Amino acid sequence: MKKALIFILLICFSFDVWANIETSYQAFLELNYSYTNHPEAVLVRQQSIKNENTKKDSSDIYCLHHKKGQCVRLNSNKKTQYFFASDSGYYLYTNKLKSPLKISGAYKIEEAEIQDLLKIDFQNEYSIVEVKDELLLERQTKKTPYKFISFKMAEKDVYELTFLDNKKNPVRKLVYHAGNVDGFLCFKQIDAYNLLFNKNVSWITISIQIVDVPSSLFAVSKIKQLTERMDAILKAQP
Repeated sequence: MKKALIFILLICFSFDVWANIETSYQAFLELNYSYTNHPEAVLVRQQSIKNENTKKDSSDIYCLHHKKGQCVRLNSNKKTQYFFASDSGYYLYTNKLKSPLKISGAYKIEEAEIQDLLKIDFQNEYSIVEVKDELLLERQTKKTPYKFISFKMAEKDVYELTFLDNKKNPVRKLVYHAGNVDGFLCFKQIDAYNLLFNKNVSWITISIQIVDVPSSLFAVSKIKQLTERMDAILKAQP
């Protein structure tokens, strides 16, 4: 009788853990969804910090998010680069290029990968294949470079995703801190860890605002017009 009771309690505990981890994942997806599927253009200013203790090597990054696509503007090696993402993939664009170059989501920007800034659409690009105390997600499209992701709730409002290779070896880890910035529920901080080379970078959200950018500009064929519109908005900022 005692063994049967313990067995029942273990089953109930397991179901409770599974329910909690899946509920946490749904909460994470809803936050991520606000970036990848927002009906209006949203301008997010982030600060990239390589050394969290000293705040050295920090720089501003500007991201435009819309359900039709996303565009990131950043300065690297004294030049301005734009990165664009849509259902068709990831692209790099500069004023010296006649047309954007298609790149991998794993394209390196110093310590980061471009897919870290141009949010992955986890809901459509990954599916749950195993539920334990963590979730195992498997890639469903060829857009993302990592076949598996392990998801867990590190603590309240902190989500930890470990990116795995084809043999399920850990390669990278992203830690998302949920919060409120300018009245928007968002990821107020994202910490990225390269588990192979012991490098890391953090992005802290400074401000979020709705901006006037036509949805028709969020297309690879309109990237020149989109970046020009983005630059004009930034120049008009107080």
